Amino acid sequence: MRYSLILAAFSLVHYSCNQESNESVPAGLRLSGQITNPLDSLVIIYHDKRDDTLTLAEDGTFSGYIELLKNGRLSLKNGDERTAFYAVPGDSLHISFDGSQFDESIVYSGTSPGSSTFLAAKYLQDENISGSFPTDRLYLFSPSRFLEVSDSLSKLRTDALELGKSTIHEELYTSLKLENLYTWARSLKIYPEYAAWFQQNDSIEIPENFMSSIADVPFENSDALDVPAYQRYAEEQLHAEVNLRFEARDQSPEDMDYMKEMLICADSLFTKQAVKEYFLNTAMKMTVDYFGTRDLTEQFAFFSSKSSNKEHLEELEKEYASWAHLAAGKVAPDFSYKNLEGSLVSLSDFKGKVVYVDVWATWCGPCRGEIPSLHALSEEMKNEDIVFMSVSVDDSQEDWEKMVTEDGLDGVQVITGTGWKSKITEDYKVSGIPRFMLIDKDGKIVSADAPRPSENEKIVSMMMGALNNTETLAVKLN
Repeated sequence: MRYSLILAAFSLVHYSCNQESNESVPAGLRLSGQITNPLDSLVIIYHDKRDDTLTLAEDGTFSGYIELLKNGRLSLKNGDERTAFYAVPGDSLHISFDGSQFDESIVYSGTSPGSSTFLAAKYLQDENISGSFPTDRLYLFSPSRFLEVSDSLSKLRTDALELGKSTIHEELYTSLKLENLYTWARSLKIYPEYAAWFQQNDSIEIPENFMSSIADVPFENSDALDVPAYQRYAEEQLHAEVNLRFEARDQSPEDMDYMKEMLICADSLFTKQAVKEYFLNTAMKMTVDYFGTRDLTEQFAFFSSKSSNKEHLEELEKEYASWAHLAAGKVAPDFSYKNLEGSLVSLSDFKGKVVYVDVWATWCGPCRGEIPSLHALSEEMKNEDIVFMSVSVDDSQEDWEKMVTEDGLDGVQVITGTGWKSKITEDYKVSGIPRFMLIDKDGKIVSADAPRPSENEKIVSMMMGALNNTETLAVKLN
């Protein structure tokens, strides 16, 4: 890779971004654009936990007003392509690009396009770095060679940022500087684990001073809570601490036990209140996302006793309440998808039987890992009135058909046809797969977060309870 060419691109950004219009609009963002060879008829703008959808005119233009209350990065999506841009309330921004050459063709103009133009150039730089040093190559290097390359890449990013400093917003400059710092620090922090994995060698000798260069990188940084690289850096160390605690007890935790310990660790590991509250919220969000149908009274009580952030608590309680329709005893949301023959199959077709639903995809390693246990479970329960229904969220119909056919997957096999974004993932609030649900003979939910097939004793007990309509169908797994 020629680093000089990348820096030359940033030099061009430095020159061109000074040409800015004096036009302005009131608070909010006036956004317009022109797309040649569009990938979709819609343009979706993601920002601050919300999204706005704009429709393309026949000539490929679009325009709209985006409610924007503070400075920040936004994301534009057209088809499967996405780019980041930066805006300030009151900005008027115009975006043009060619869908067939998405990243390479983006041009920004308007009241203050400099920050967005810089982000576009930065994305190409990151793409070039990833192409030259993909993860599976980077972590094959020896410790000394890895340090050399990691330092060089960090310097490349820093030099480009300093070159474009005068063209971008001060807040963005500070954010990107922190992002570069924590991207570099994390690459060193994870080297021992990643190198062992990619080199298939658990005895790589790591020099004692290997981590010395990141010794002064702050682990608790309240100024970096909005920086994704820092969030990942600190959260990975939080997970590492949780794992160490279970290892010290010689325990293999259940999922709920792990999440409880994560809350406890977030409280004890972080001392700065703002940082503590951020990662307590992160841990509690994960708990609600994965276990929203369970009784989380204990977890909410702990969270409330440690965090004084009322906004966090209100958001969490609102999200938890949104799971109420998936509680045991509620009518299961129906869905209909096509099988291999192209015929529609609905959950309601099996009313009168117990249904065990598996939401999965061919690209999901843990999903594939459950298949042998799922087959064994279906064999064990083959004389019972139970239907095993697998719903694929694959984007590729071909990949799904190939695996179902070649691997001889049994049970009812259907595919959403729209990938992840589908009725079943929305209605059942699926945020991760595999996800299993158990539905009783009356079409009511036994568990919207049922045990996996590999948890044989638990799922068999729950199935027998549903078959016999006994209290065991309300088994609590936490």
